[in-house]
Amino acid sequence: MNKLFVKILLICFIAFEILSQWLVVAVCCRTTNGICADGKKGTPYCGYGSCNMFGCNCDGGCREGWSVTVYTGEQFTGGKRDFLAGYDDCIDITDGVCNGRLFKSACSGFNNQISSVNTHGNCVRLYEKRGCKGYSVRLTHDE
Repeated sequence: MNKLFVKILLICFIAFEILSQWLVVAVCCRTTNGICADGKKGTPYCGYGSCNMFGCNCDGGCREGWSVTVYTGEQFTGGKRDFLAGYDDCIDITDGVCNGRLFKSACSGFNNQISSVNTHGNCVRLYEKRGCKGYSVRLTHDE
């Protein structure tokens, strides 16, 4: 009876070790409030391809955002936005600017808040989730 118990215990231990290694390696592509790092909605997860039922091991990996610097130099991770080349000025963000000139993706893709102190008296304000009208920001693209 002791030999059988030891064999079962050993098999369970080996199975646990194999499963725990698989779970540690798994990369999960979950959303934050339904929005992925690239500023788009999750479908329902943020993988390029299909994911398992836990949102992990997605084919093609996870969609990623990139870093943007605001006027104060404060860093945040935002959704992927394509800025105009060399764009480094203050601008009042309106729907027309967001949809055509400044961003390829629509304003509804915003999901971050910038909280910064404007020591120069201009340019930097907050923008809110899914909001973009009436805010002035100075953006530079970090490469």
